[in-house]
This record gives sequence, structure tokens and C-alpha cells, in this order.
Amino acid sequence: MFKWYRRATVCFAYLSDLESTEHDPTSIEAWQQLEANLPGCRWFSRGWTLQELIAPWHLDFYDHSWMRRGTKSSAAIRRLLAQITRIDDNTLSNPDNLSSIAVGRRMSWAAHRQTTRTEDIAYCLLGIFNVNLPMIYGEGMKAFLRLQEAVALATADLSLFAWVDSKTPMPQPVRGLFARDPSEFWQCHQLENINMNPNDYDSRSFTMVNRSIEFRTNVGVNAKEGDYHLCLHCRESRGNGVAVIRLLKTSGGFVRHAMR
Repeated sequence: MFKWYRRATVCFAYLSDLESTEHDPTSIEAWQQLEANLPGCRWFSRGWTLQELIAPWHLDFYDHSWMRRGTKSSAAIRRLLAQITRIDDNTLSNPDNLSSIAVGRRMSWAAHRQTTRTEDIAYCLLGIFNVNLPMIYGEGMKAFLRLQEAVALATADLSLFAWVDSKTPMPQPVRGLFARDPSEFWQCHQLENINMNPNDYDSRSFTMVNRSIEFRTNVGVNAKEGDYHLCLHCRESRGNGVAVIRLLKTSGGFVRHAMR
């Protein structure tokens, strides 16, 4: 479906809960109404509509009376869409930029979206990450785990592990490396990848091995707290600090601490 939208000459988004305007759609009054009402539309909370927003080059928005209220080609509309969805303008204006966006950042776009079927919160993201999975309805949130495993096999982007567990009551000593659902990526919406060592790309590679992960990256030791910090080679776009996750050493290797 992502490719279908991507190849379309034009796509139409019908917002059934967007009220029509009595003013000229191009007037300031109509624009002010759009600014006030568009963020509340259900279209922006559904999982499957994420690809409908990103994939097309040309996307027109219509209210419940089928009045055209704007197009994604408009810079003003894209600014409004960016405020609602936290998807950057470069991605909205050019879908070809999608692959250059940090994986954790792309995951964050689905953080507050819902789907009728539990599994669809993973399946609706396949095109966003350009991966393929068999659809197995009935597997529940295992689908999201399989999605992350597929992304891990397709990329060396360590921002996949930059999620934060803000729901589980502490203390919970350890967590797996993968997130439970997209909501744990909510704080990743400004992540960007960086090269700590431009001459050694292998310094941030990882591979899946027997349900575990082997890393080649930078690890620091926190002697005071008795744990290790694994560098994720990404940071917030407006920050200087590099994202890390905490690891606890065990007899069989390392496990992730529940808190980043």
C-alpha cells in the first residue's frame, strides 16, 4: 500500500469530522478555522493513515462536505501538518527523504496512533521502514517485535534502541532491547543519527544471533553505578549529548537496564 500511494498521481484525504467553512476556502477566516479544527481530526490518530500522509507526492485534504481545504504541496499546510504529527517538513515535502530519517524518529510518528487490530500497529509501518513481514492476525503485539527484528536485520541504525520505558513501575531491573509498542518511542521525535567516527562505519553495526544481538559500538563504564553505557550514535537535533542506553553485565552477557 505504501508503494501504491507513492506511485499515485494524486491522493485524497477525506476528513469526515472536519467541519466545512462558510467562508471562501482561501480566506484568512477559513485558514483560522482549519488551524483550530484540523488537529482534532481522527485521521491523525489512525495507524494506517500515517503512510497515506507520507507516501504521496500530492495529497489533497477535503472536509465532510467534500470541500477542498488544502494540499500537502502548500508550505503553510505542511507547517500545520508538522505541528500536528511532529513529522519534519523535509519528509512531508519529499518522500524520498524517508530513508535518511533515524529509525527511532520514524517510530515516534506512530507513538500515539491506534489501529482496530492490535497487529496492524506493526503492519501499517512496513512501508515506512521498507521491510516485509507475513501478516499473522492473532499474534498480538508479537507483530511489533517482529517488525523491530526485521528493521534490525535491514539497517545498522542504533536509534532503534533509543526508546524509553515510562509506563512500567520501578524498580524493574531489566528489559529486552526491543520496545513493547510505538508509544515508547514518543520522546524520539527529534533524533538524528551521527557518526562518532566517520572513518569506521563498522563501529555502529549489530547483528541478530539466536534471539540476541551482537554489537560493534562504543561502550562506556559507569563505575559509580556499576553499569555500562552503550552509545547509540544518535542525538536530539537541538542537543549536544549523545543518546546511550544502560546495560547490566550478567554471566551470559549484557542486558538492558529498564531506564535509559
